[in-house]
Amino acid sequence: MSSRVADQDLRIPPDEFERIRSTSKMHARNLVVAYELLVEGKGLVAVANAHGLTKQRALAIRDKIYSAYLMKTPEGWKCAQICAPTDMIDRFVKEADAARVRYWQKNSMNDRE
Repeated sequence: MSSRVADQDLRIPPDEFERIRSTSKMHARNLVVAYELLVEGKGLVAVANAHGLTKQRALAIRDKIYSAYLMKTPEGWKCAQICAPTDMIDRFVKEADAARVRYWQKNSMNDRE
C-alpha cells in the first residue's frame, strides 16, 4: 500500500487561503490554480490541463501555498526569540512541536467521517 497523499487530501479552509493570498507575491493565475486544488479539491491533472500547465508545475504551486499554510502561526500562538539553557530550549521545542502536530490534527480539513 502506498503512503502517497491523494490530491484531495491536502485542503485549506477558504478563509485561511484568502489570508495567504493577501500576502503572497505569487502570480494571480498561480493563486487560482492553488485555490482550485486546495480549497475546491479539484484533481491535480484536471487543474493542470485546464490552465495549460504541466502536472509538475501545478504540484509545485500547490505545495508552495500548502507549505505557507502549515508554517503560519496558529491562532492564539505567539512567536518569540528567547535566550535560555540548551536543555531547556530542547525540551520546549519538543513540546511545542508536539502541540503543533496536535493543532494540525485537530484543525485539519482532512478528517474522514
